[in-house]
Amino acid sequence: MDILFQAQGYEGFLILVKDYPIGQLGKETNRFIDRLVSWLHKERPDIYWDIEFHEGGTVTIDESEDDKEIRFRGDNGIFTLTEVEVNSL
Repeated sequence: MDILFQAQGYEGFLILVKDYPIGQLGKETNRFIDRLVSWLHKERPDIYWDIEFHEGGTVTIDESEDDKEIRFRGDNGIFTLTEVEVNSL
């Protein structure tokens, strides 16, 4: 399933996460986190270095019933992506 996320603190910053492993996160977690870290490092190096993720950063994924949240924690800050509900006609 593809899920749209919005970055908190970065107006207009949206990312579509393709093949989000709904219901399979337990066994797919490490591979999914590797994809997220690779994306952050390659596509948003400004954020990667700003939060000092290279200094032992972690990624946490919160999947509540209402929404999903991906949080990157570095030595110098936190970068959070929150699920965006999209309505279509």
